[in-house]
Amino acid sequence: MGKVDDVMRDKAQVRNTFYRDPAKLGAREELHRRFRVTPLHMADWELDLVDLSRIEQALDAGCGTGDFLLPLARRLVPQGASVIALDLAAGSLSQAQARVQAEGLPVDCILGDVEALPFDDHAFDLVLANYFLYHVPDLDHAIAELRRVLRPGGTLLAATNGQDHMHELWQLVEQALFRLGVSPQRVTALLAHGRAAGALSFRLDNGAHWLHRSFTDVHLERYPDELHVTEVEPLVAYLLSLWFVEQMLAGATASDDALAMHSFEQSQVVESLRHIVQERIRVEGMVRISKETGAFVAR
Repeated sequence: MGKVDDVMRDKAQVRNTFYRDPAKLGAREELHRRFRVTPLHMADWELDLVDLSRIEQALDAGCGTGDFLLPLARRLVPQGASVIALDLAAGSLSQAQARVQAEGLPVDCILGDVEALPFDDHAFDLVLANYFLYHVPDLDHAIAELRRVLRPGGTLLAATNGQDHMHELWQLVEQALFRLGVSPQRVTALLAHGRAAGALSFRLDNGAHWLHRSFTDVHLERYPDELHVTEVEPLVAYLLSLWFVEQMLAGATASDDALAMHSFEQSQVVESLRHIVQERIRVEGMVRISKETGAFVAR
């Protein structure tokens, strides 16, 4: 599979592994929707950063299962604007298409690549590029493409996370592994691999640098929020939906691991994790998870 940083930006992996099953992305969206502290949904908060009354053509590039697409279409379609959605993964795109169709929203859903957008120059007033630019192999080229399809005076909204986003999740996994008797050396190695595998190339701390290479006006808006999780299964489902956590759990149960004190199945790691979350909720009433996320506004 190559180096972990290569995997994160491997289009075949993104298409066929990370986002092939829309249920995994759905589990992540559901956790944020149900347990966020900020009343305003991230999508509505982001859309409030731009004057939508002036938008006639909008593109949601990398729409996923439609978590931002639906609020965008709900606002723009009634005022006569057209909305197009694009994604690299057919599984996620099909889910987005089903959701807009269920609400009778006339959105064109196109399977495509942000590095080769199938649109004319200056086609859109607004482009969304949320939570996917860290998967793009050539960031410069992808951002230049997003700039190419924007009309003069148009706006790009690009949401992403910071380095410490939801860092409490690592602590939960660490505790679950220790409880099973995985050696400290092995836990350290597994966590280091997981963090490297999940490292983002396009982040809150460096996104402006990348965007300024194609846009002259760039600023960051931070979304103030955290999660107060009061149920076990949604949090466990979130963790199991992350590909690098899945890799860590598989590595923890490797039978040829000389550092492991015991042999156990991956299901036991999941059950250990479940017990950790149950105990935290029983004692503290919730699992509190901090968030470091926001959106760049570029023109």
